[in-house]
Amino acid sequence: MSNNYLLTSDNNNVKIAVNKSLLKEYIKSNERVVYLYDNTEFQLQLFNPFSYVIGVKIKFNDYEMSKSHLVLRPGERIWLDRFIDNDKKLLFSTYTVDDTNEAKQAIKNNGYVEVSFYREYKNSYAAAPYISSWISTPMVDPIDPIKWETTCTSSAGDAYLQANINTSSCSCNYCASSLTAMDLTATPEIETGRIEQGSKSNQKFIDVNYDFESYAFAIEKIHLLPESQRPTTASDLNKKYCHVCGRKLNTKFKYCPFCGEKQ
Repeated sequence: MSNNYLLTSDNNNVKIAVNKSLLKEYIKSNERVVYLYDNTEFQLQLFNPFSYVIGVKIKFNDYEMSKSHLVLRPGERIWLDRFIDNDKKLLFSTYTVDDTNEAKQAIKNNGYVEVSFYREYKNSYAAAPYISSWISTPMVDPIDPIKWETTCTSSAGDAYLQANINTSSCSCNYCASSLTAMDLTATPEIETGRIEQGSKSNQKFIDVNYDFESYAFAIEKIHLLPESQRPTTASDLNKKYCHVCGRKLNTKFKYCPFCGEKQ
């Protein structure tokens, strides 16, 4: 096993699960990493090991899940399967982008789960409002902003033309004849994944009155990555994992005994 991929310890209070089965974690470049298949609905297992009430706030893809705290009493363990401000389950969804520096910069926050823990504020109590608003960013199909007509001029498009277009038969201000075809070089692609909204959840919340400190006393961060990026080790070659819940299986199993999915 490479030194970049080591199993983490069990001393973390946030873990990723599918059907309440905890998934195997790795350490990659000093980050906790879990690998998931496309369109996998998952849960966060959250645990409060302290003797006092804590408030929890969660970020997905570097966006705050809610302005409200999720409250955990001493010793309490929960399986969170939904967003706080709406009843949609947590879904990991993958897609591909060009393997370029610009695309990598755009997806740098994809798949991150960040959980912050706050101590209860003892000196005063105030109602912890449950904010029932959900702001979602609309999905926009990527459209190539550069559109070329049958004739071209110089200036703005020159660098792009030089890099990507076969101009041997072009004669305009930049080329030599009318532009008849573009010979675009194929760009390698990489798979990435984001936390998005899945199916309807039956999990319910109730409003409680607590006040919490302004600054988190602990933060845990897990990076969810596509299963296609999971490293294969020598020991993995003789193992079989469920493609849904990720649990290790007997190689003879045709159905997963943990989640029931056909293998």
